[in-house]
Amino acid sequence: MADIRINSLPTTASASSSDDFLALDGSANGTRKLNAYSPTFGGNLTVSGTGTSSFSGQVTSSVSAASTANLGNFVASNATLNGFTSYASSASLDQKYWTFQSGTAVGDGTFRLRALNDAQTNGINALTFTRSGISSIAATIGGNLTVSGTQITNTGAAESTGNIRLSHASGGKVIRWASSNYNVDLYQSGDNDILRARVANFAISSDPTFATNYTTIAAGNIVTTGNLTVSGTGESTFSGTIVPAANITKNFGKTTSAWLAVYAKYLQQNDASGYLTSNTDGSIALNSQSNQNITLTPHGTGIVSIATNLTVSGGTVTSGSGTLTLNSSANTVVLQSAGTTALTLDTSQNATFAALVKTKLAFEAYDGATADRWQLYTYTDKTFRWNYNGSGSDELSMDTSGNLIVAGSMRTGTPTGGTASAWKFGKYNTTAPSATGYVEVDIGGTLYKLLAST
Repeated sequence: MADIRINSLPTTASASSSDDFLALDGSANGTRKLNAYSPTFGGNLTVSGTGTSSFSGQVTSSVSAASTANLGNFVASNATLNGFTSYASSASLDQKYWTFQSGTAVGDGTFRLRALNDAQTNGINALTFTRSGISSIAATIGGNLTVSGTQITNTGAAESTGNIRLSHASGGKVIRWASSNYNVDLYQSGDNDILRARVANFAISSDPTFATNYTTIAAGNIVTTGNLTVSGTGESTFSGTIVPAANITKNFGKTTSAWLAVYAKYLQQNDASGYLTSNTDGSIALNSQSNQNITLTPHGTGIVSIATNLTVSGGTVTSGSGTLTLNSSANTVVLQSAGTTALTLDTSQNATFAALVKTKLAFEAYDGATADRWQLYTYTDKTFRWNYNGSGSDELSMDTSGNLIVAGSMRTGTPTGGTASAWKFGKYNTTAPSATGYVEVDIGGTLYKLLAST
């Protein structure tokens, strides 16, 4: 057979066959052949072309890692962009390409997994790793993270920076436990010091502000739209005020004989069926059943204070040896001292005192319709005085000797057969005047006429 160049062979194959061989010749091993269907090269393979190199089967490296510690079996080296791309030709539109990338085009110290469109002109980052040398790394997930395992554990972060941190540029941060019907969320609103645990029906809204049931922690305060259950057997301590947004319907002391302490004032309930309720009109009721007592005991030398009105529907108010009896059937009020009635107020508002009525200042009487009134009082000179409206000279005074001083005239009843008029008394005069008339005086029913002079 005449010599012929390989490129001049008449038949062109599109692929090698299992019985094809390549001719090899070397100074050490001489002339031999190499299976062209599945060759094994003893050195490195360099592909300098800029097109696509296709492999229908797997690409496997069975050699150990390179001599440089920790390098992998496959190394891509390019200053601008290194990438490993996976292509699924049968996937749907813009679902075919995934690529791992690194290099200056991606970012210094950045390695990412990127989802590309079919045209390979755009994409989104699915997973991005950044590093600061070999001292720290960070991972960013472009979408949602689903953990099929039973735990998420982080033992590396300091307490000051948080073991698990959520950050979102628009504000809201949510940790969600989702079921088929409801979401259970831990939600923080913006940069505010607010953490809200909420239960939201999917049919309401995904917006946390539309959640109907939630508990919020804001600057140390706790607000809940539901019920608060404390199952512990020890003491629950509140340093501030307890202000419920809804009625408290829990029957305190339901299983024990003592009520809980509120502001160190103890509500002692001897009957297990007693309870504290808040009514729709804003009032608060202490309820006792089976004729049991309710005792309010302040701490130490404290007192029980009523800031506004105290209404007692009926019964007895007792303090020490004294009692105040409110009789709702007879509509009377009786105040007792040492077991004896001291004051009685009847249905006509009459007050009956069983003994002396003493006052340090003055008794005052008025008709209730005007501001005008009379005052009866004892002055510092021990005189007893009457004064109109509490100003000016006293209209009447009496000293300790029984002497009576009247500031104006004195008028008696009409004398028998005579005419009543005002009297004023002057001092005695030794000079006898000539009578110009007479004064009528009724003595024992008989009218006398005393000579008088003007």
